[in-house]
Amino acid sequence: MRASRRRAGCTDALAAARHCPGIPLRSASDSNPASPVVRPSACPGLVRVVAAADGGLCRIKLPGGSVDARQARAIAAAARAYGSGAIDATNRANLQLRGIRDSAADALVDALLDAGLGPRTYAAGAAANRAALAASDDVRNLMLSPLAGRDPHALLDTRTLATPLLDMLAREPRRGELSPKFSIQLDGGESVAALDHPHDIWLAAWRRGDGALRMAAGLAGCPPVAPDDRPASLDVAPDQAVALVRALLLAF
Repeated sequence: MRASRRRAGCTDALAAARHCPGIPLRSASDSNPASPVVRPSACPGLVRVVAAADGGLCRIKLPGGSVDARQARAIAAAARAYGSGAIDATNRANLQLRGIRDSAADALVDALLDAGLGPRTYAAGAAANRAALAASDDVRNLMLSPLAGRDPHALLDTRTLATPLLDMLAREPRRGELSPKFSIQLDGGESVAALDHPHDIWLAAWRRGDGALRMAAGLAGCPPVAPDDRPASLDVAPDQAVALVRALLLAF
């Protein structure tokens, strides 16, 4: 669903979410209740350790780029115990453990899950098997500003949207159809923020002329991405953001 600025699909997708009677914003059409075929992928994940030149590669998604001290210690210990000890940081705020031994993959995954580094639905017992868990893990690319919740001049603490958004993605039956590189950007108006909107879906807080707080939204490459661009084609109230994202996903 990555579109360039000049492709009609960008505008069409926004129009679908806004006007399509089959996908109203407040009640997106129900997903297929049957478990979908999970999209094949060679991308590493939490439970998908893939082969690399230096051994297995395990990618830990840190939604919002946040990890607490206990989890950081668990990651460091797992990297030493089950791999080479090398840890990479990716441009989607993920961490990669390198040099994982073939015989250690299952123990590594269990250690990371025990540290609370899997989808929240796993802790709630909703992930019945590794395939379902992998599908929930794949869609956790949620980008927040490093100053989310810490910038006194921000319009919105995007962490309040991050949790329900991630929970929706993890429970959506069609999540397995999304690419593991699928990503969402939340911009709360912090002083440090990405303005080029390269992510598949982006939402940015702004204050309307009447003072109402709104979330502008678009797809990858949709304006505004330059100072002279027109405003975003779509905006919603913050409490509609999760429903909007789901409606956009189901439109595809």
